[in-house]
Amino acid sequence: SRTLRDLFSDREERPPRSSPLGPARSKRRGREGSAGKPLIRRMRRTESSDSLAGSGTTPGPGTPVAELTAIQCKNIPEHINSKELVKQHFSLFGKVQRVYCYPTRSLAIVHFSDHASAARAKRKGKKLREGVEMEIFWQRKKISPVKKSDWSSSREEKEVKEEGELSSEEPMSFQYSPRPSSTMTRTSTVIGTGSTWSATKKPASSKSLQFEEGPDMVGERGGVLPASLSHLVAMVAESAEDKYRILDQRDKLMRQARVKSTDLEKARAMVGTCPDMCPEKERYMRETRYQLSSFELLPGTDKVHHEAAIKEYSRSSADQEEPLAHELRPATVLTMTMDYLMIRIMDMGEGNSRDWYDFVWNRTRGIRKDITQQHLCDEQTVVLIEQCTRFHIHCSHALCEEPMSSYDAKINDENLTKCLQSLKEMYQDLANKGIYCQTEAEFRSYHVLLNLNEGDILREAQQFRSEVRNSPEVKFAVQTFAALNNNNFVRFFKLVRVAPYLNACILHRYYKQVRREAVSALTMAHTVSSQRSTMFPLHTLARMLLLENPESAVTLVNHYGLIVSEGAVELNRLTLTETDISLLPKKSSLIEQKRPALVGEVVNGGRLPHFVPHIPVLSFDSQNRYVEENQEAAGSTQKLIQPAEAASGKEEEEKPVPTVKLPRMEAPCQPRTFPVCVLTDVVRELVKDVVRVECKELARAGVKYATEANSVSMASVDEMVWDVVLEILRQIVSEEVAAEQQRIEDEKDRMEQDRMEQDRLKQERELWKSCYCQVLCNELTDQVVTHTLKDIATQELRLAVEEDRKARVARCSIQECSSLIHQTLDTEIFQVVKETLQELHCFCKYLKRWRTTAAARMQLRRQMWSFPAAPGSLHTWSDHCPHLTSSLTAPEEMETGLPSQARPESLGISCTRLLWVRKETDYQMRIQNFHQQLLWDAACNPLDLASLVALSVPTQSDRIFWKLVLLLPSDEDDGLSDINKALADWLKNKFRGDGGVIHSLNGISTLSLCSAVSSAPSPSRPRPVHICIKA
Repeated sequence: SRTLRDLFSDREERPPRSSPLGPARSKRRGREGSAGKPLIRRMRRTESSDSLAGSGTTPGPGTPVAELTAIQCKNIPEHINSKELVKQHFSLFGKVQRVYCYPTRSLAIVHFSDHASAARAKRKGKKLREGVEMEIFWQRKKISPVKKSDWSSSREEKEVKEEGELSSEEPMSFQYSPRPSSTMTRTSTVIGTGSTWSATKKPASSKSLQFEEGPDMVGERGGVLPASLSHLVAMVAESAEDKYRILDQRDKLMRQARVKSTDLEKARAMVGTCPDMCPEKERYMRETRYQLSSFELLPGTDKVHHEAAIKEYSRSSADQEEPLAHELRPATVLTMTMDYLMIRIMDMGEGNSRDWYDFVWNRTRGIRKDITQQHLCDEQTVVLIEQCTRFHIHCSHALCEEPMSSYDAKINDENLTKCLQSLKEMYQDLANKGIYCQTEAEFRSYHVLLNLNEGDILREAQQFRSEVRNSPEVKFAVQTFAALNNNNFVRFFKLVRVAPYLNACILHRYYKQVRREAVSALTMAHTVSSQRSTMFPLHTLARMLLLENPESAVTLVNHYGLIVSEGAVELNRLTLTETDISLLPKKSSLIEQKRPALVGEVVNGGRLPHFVPHIPVLSFDSQNRYVEENQEAAGSTQKLIQPAEAASGKEEEEKPVPTVKLPRMEAPCQPRTFPVCVLTDVVRELVKDVVRVECKELARAGVKYATEANSVSMASVDEMVWDVVLEILRQIVSEEVAAEQQRIEDEKDRMEQDRMEQDRLKQERELWKSCYCQVLCNELTDQVVTHTLKDIATQELRLAVEEDRKARVARCSIQECSSLIHQTLDTEIFQVVKETLQELHCFCKYLKRWRTTAAARMQLRRQMWSFPAAPGSLHTWSDHCPHLTSSLTAPEEMETGLPSQARPESLGISCTRLLWVRKETDYQMRIQNFHQQLLWDAACNPLDLASLVALSVPTQSDRIFWKLVLLLPSDEDDGLSDINKALADWLKNKFRGDGGVIHSLNGISTLSLCSAVSSAPSPSRPRPVHICIKA
C-alpha cells in the first residue's frame, strides 16, 4: 500500500488539466465523494464488528471479536435499568459475571464468562420487555497508545489505497504549490488557470495527516522555526484523531519555539492557563484511544462530553515532556473542577462504586498533580487539598466492604497520608507568611487520629501552635490516643459515639485492634485461672464493643476461639486464640447515621456551592476547521518564551529578555486566490465572532445595570417594608398587651377556683385514705393471724410426727438389737463348742501317737540298758553318766502331771487332770490379760497436768502459767512407720486432757487449754494452774 505522500507525489508529476465538466461539476463530485466514503467505511466497520466468522477481528482497535465477552446495551428506560432485571434477562443466554447500570444515561454493560454467551445475548437479547428494545454493541477494552498508533497506521494505509482506486475512477485536475508543506490538508485553495482543488472535499487526505518534518520545521536534520502557527489555521479535521494530531503538532511547534533560561534568579513557577476542566487535546486523545470514563461520554454514544470531561492523572516519568501553560489548570479552574465533582459526581456511587471511585480518585489525583507542578500554595489551594483529604477519609469507611478489585484500602491510605503531608507543609508555608487557615485544627486532628499507633504522635501534637493545640478537634484526638494506648475500649467506643462523621470514619480502622484487646482483657479479668471458664452475656459484649447485632458478636468471639451457648460467651484463657482467617471489615450503621445526606457536602465540609456549568473552549468551528487566531498562538508562544513575566502577572522593570526572531515563511511563487465559498465562510465566522463579542459586552452592561437597579430598588423596598412593619408591630403589640392583661386576670380567677377545688379534693382524699387504711389494716391483721396459726399448727404437727417416728424407731431398734444379739450369741456359742470339740479330738489323737512313740522309745532304752556296751568297772553306770539317770522320782514331777522319761508307767494322764490344767491355765491367762489391761489404761489415761505442774514448780506464786510444745512426726509423711505413729498418738492422748483437739491451724494443734485449781504440794493452799499444750 502506498502512503499519502507517494500518492501526492504521483499527482504532482501529472500535468494539470481542466475538468471537462467545469468547476461546479468538480465541486459537486468532491462533495459526493467526501460524503460517500465515510458512509462506506462505517458500513464496513459495522459489518465487520457484527460478523463472527472469518478472522474474528474488527478494523477498529482492541481485542478480536472472538475474544470479547462484554456487551453494551443502550436505550434502556430508567425505571427498569437495574442490576437485578438486567442480570435476570441476560442469564437466559449464559453465565453473567457482573453488570454495571447507568440509569441516567439509559446504558448498561454486561460481562459474560465466555464469548459464546455474549454473542448469543447480542443476537437474541435485544428485547428486554414487551415494547422495550435495546441496542446492543460490543464493549471493548482500553488499549495502549502503541497499539492504537499501529492500528491507525494500518488503517491509513488501507484508506490511502482505497483513495487511489477512487481517484483513478474519477479523474480531476489539481494544481499544487511546489512547496512540500502542501501535503497538509488546508481550507485555502490554490487556483491555477481554470482549475481549482479544495482539500475539504477529500476526507481521506484529511484523515492521513502525518505532520512529517519539512523544511519549515526544526527536526533532527536541522532547519528553521516557522514564523507563526498560521499554517495550521483553517485545517480541516473530520475526526477526533485528526483534531488531536493538529493540536499535538501545535504543541510540538510551541515547545520547539520555547527558550529555556538557565538563570535561577529569573526562574519562575509555571502558571497554568487552561480554561477548561480538561485540556482540549487530551479530550480528543482519550476519545481516540477509548480511554473515556462512563461519566465523560455523551448519553447513548461513545463521543466525549466536552462539558463533563476532566483531566486524567498521568504518572510522571523520565521521558515525559514538560507541560505547556495551556495544559495546566490554574487555581480557579481547579476549584471549578472540584465543585463539579462534588455536585455532579460524588453522589453517583451507589451500585457503581468501582467506576465511581476510580474516576473520582484519578481526577482528584490529577488536581493535586497540577497544584504540585505549578507550586501553588494559597488558601484556595489548601481548600482543594482538604477536599481531597475528606474524600479519601469518606471512602475508607464507605467502601471498606468492597472487594480488592474495586477498592484497595492500602492505596487509599497512602493517598490520604500524602494529602495530609501536603497540608502540613502548606500550613507551615502560609504560617511563615502570617496566614492561618480556619480548618487547620480539623486536619491536624485527622493526622493525629490516623497515627494513633505511632509513639511520637503526641510529641508532634505538642508542637502545634497554641490555638490548634487547644482546639476541641485536637483535644478529641488526644483523648482517643489515650483511650487506645491504655486499652480502655469502653472509653474508645464512647468517643466514637460522639465523634463527627469523618473522625468516626478514621477511627473505624481501629475497630479490629480495640475489639481484639477488649476480648483478651475481658477474658483475663473474668477468669481466675486457665483451668476455669466464665459465662459472659452476649448482648452486653455486643453493646460494649459497638457491634451491630448479636450475630456479629458471635462471629467475633468465634474468630478468637471462644464458644457461645445460650446467649452467653464462655470466656476461657486456654481457648482464646486468633484464627488464621482475618475478619473482613464491616461498615458501621452508627457511622452511616452520622453522614449527611450528600457525599458532596461531606467532601466540601458544608453546604455545596452554586455551580455554573462551564462552556469549554473549542479550537474547531462547526465545519471542523482549526480557527485559533495567529495572535493567540503567538501570545502563547511569547508567554512560554518569557515565563517570568507570565508567572508574576505584574509589570516589573527588568532587563529585556532576548527573544528568538523567527523567520517568516516564504510566499508561494504563484499568486494565491481563494474561492467564494471559502471567503463566505470566513466572513460568516468573522461576523459571528464580532456579534458574539458585542452580545457579550451588551449582556455585561445589561447585567451591571440590572444589578445596580436591583440593589437600589431593594434598598428602597427594605426601607418601606421596615416602616410598614414597625407600624404593624406597634398595633400588634398594643393589642397583644391588652389581650395579655385580660388573659392574666382570667388566669388568676381560674387559678383561685382550681385552688379551692384542689383543697376540697384533698380533704375528700384524706378521708377516703383513712377509711381505706382502717379496712386494709383489719384485713391484713386477719390474714397475718390466720397465716401465723397455720404455720404454728403445721410446725407442731410436724414435731409430733417426728417424735412419734423417733419413738417407733427406738422401740424397733431395741427389739431388733435383742434378736440380733441372741442370734449372734447362739451362733458364736455353737461355733466355740464345735471348735473346742475339734481341738479335743485332735489332742486325743496326738496324745495316742505320743504314747505309742514314748512306749517304743522306752522299750528301746530298756533293751540298750539290758545289753552291756562296755566291760564292767568299779564304778556304776550312774557314776559315769549322772546326767542320764532318771529324775522322775522328784515329787514335783508328779504334781505337774507330765510323763516321766524314766518311768513309762507314768506317761498316762486322766481327763480330769487335763481339765483342771486347762482351767488353771485359763485363769492365769485371764489374770495376765486383766493385768495388761490395767497397765494399758494407766499408760493411756491423760495425765493430771495440774497436779504435776504444781509439784514441779517450786515457786510459791499465786498463779502458775505453764506451756508445753511437743515436736511430733508429721502424719502427712509417707515414710512414717506404725511405731512412730502409735507413739505420736499415745503422746497426744496423754497430754490432751479431758477434751479433744481444740483447734488446728497451719499443722499446729492445740491439745489442751485449761485452768484448774491444784492443792499440791500443800493442801491448805490451793493454787490456780493455767496450762496450754501444742503439738
